[in-house]
Amino acid sequence: MSERIIKALLKLFAVFARPDSNTTDRQGVIELFLAAQLNKELARSYLPTFEEEYQEVVSDIHRITEKAGSKTGDALKYKIEAKLAARIHRICNNINQELTQKQKLFVLISLLEFISSNTESEITQTEKDFLDILVDDLNIDTSEYGDLFNFILHTFEEIPQSSNLLIINNDENFQESTVRHILSKQISGTIKVFYVASSNMLIFRSKGVGEITLNSQPVLENKINFINVGSAIRSHQIKPIYYSQILNVFNVDNSQEGVVFKAEGIRYMFKGGNVGLESTYLEEESGSLIGIMGASGAGKSTLLNVLNGTYAPTEGKVTINGIDLHNDKEGELDGLIGFVPQDDLLIKELTVYQNLYYNAKLCFDNLTEEEIVEKVDKVLQSLGLFERKNNIVGDELRKEISGGQRKRLNIALELIREPAILFLDEPTSGL
Repeated sequence: MSERIIKALLKLFAVFARPDSNTTDRQGVIELFLAAQLNKELARSYLPTFEEEYQEVVSDIHRITEKAGSKTGDALKYKIEAKLAARIHRICNNINQELTQKQKLFVLISLLEFISSNTESEITQTEKDFLDILVDDLNIDTSEYGDLFNFILHTFEEIPQSSNLLIINNDENFQESTVRHILSKQISGTIKVFYVASSNMLIFRSKGVGEITLNSQPVLENKINFINVGSAIRSHQIKPIYYSQILNVFNVDNSQEGVVFKAEGIRYMFKGGNVGLESTYLEEESGSLIGIMGASGAGKSTLLNVLNGTYAPTEGKVTINGIDLHNDKEGELDGLIGFVPQDDLLIKELTVYQNLYYNAKLCFDNLTEEEIVEKVDKVLQSLGLFERKNNIVGDELRKEISGGQRKRLNIALELIREPAILFLDEPTSGL
């Protein structure tokens, strides 16, 4: 994300900050948002900029008040609100030029969380009016905004029931028909998850569940947390609750077509006549995480190569939504599958960033330079490689990154394409 947009966002947060709000809570929400776009060090570096923007807004209000002299009441209130509304329009205009709709929703959610950080009083009518301006300018669906407003700003107990709401608790007799449910017998409290259907985004709040983590980071009770692809909610008391597991619950009644992957009686023979794979059947749908275990030489890599289309089966077939993977003459399945092999695919003379950047240039010839850079940075951040972006990949004689970091970079080469199906051969080796 460009520095200009980050500063625009800081201006937006500054408009909604109350003079009597808690500084720690106020800055905590800002840092959470920025850390999702940048690394933690950079996120903290922008906090002074936010405070400067905040003080500028306060100064504007003081100047209007001083000019008003003895005038008070509705006339003064109207002038202040008009000034701040004009500022919001300008900020939204900048945001619309560079952010995707999903990123705009991320901004809205972060802003609602920011507003909710002031626990001493309820949201004001002026803040509601400013949010309406923001939602209209950013072209966000008003119904979805209303649901997000209720989920974030209501108390935990008063969050309205909805088909986009999931409750995770230990209630074996749960019978609410309008709300989705995951049973976790060991959990002591409750986790509430909201599904933002327009962007396939998951957020959650928790209460009374004790110490839980998301991607190894502690979760603060009753705060908004984003569940990204590959994430898992964990604690010592409960079984991990995976992103794919949660998404599957919401996809039960989803009218959009998912991916149905089938292997029907596939068998593979090597050229010498040796059997590489006995007759195998497999059927899975979107959102599933499957692990294949076996001894060395048992045929795991052979199986993956048949399933990903590299090897054609001697018998049987592999289909995706009914289309034969090995006989796709129309190319309907092109780009649908990603594969990370055991072998290293990196260019040792290039940096971590360059390996992923040039890979992205080959994959996304339809994107602008800025969009490619944003994609590369986002993947590096999500895999914990951003701080190593300028390190040379190297080889056995010149090591600037660890074996685990090499493996993560290999995974990033495929992950950046966001394939619908991703195969990984020995993905945890070196991690």
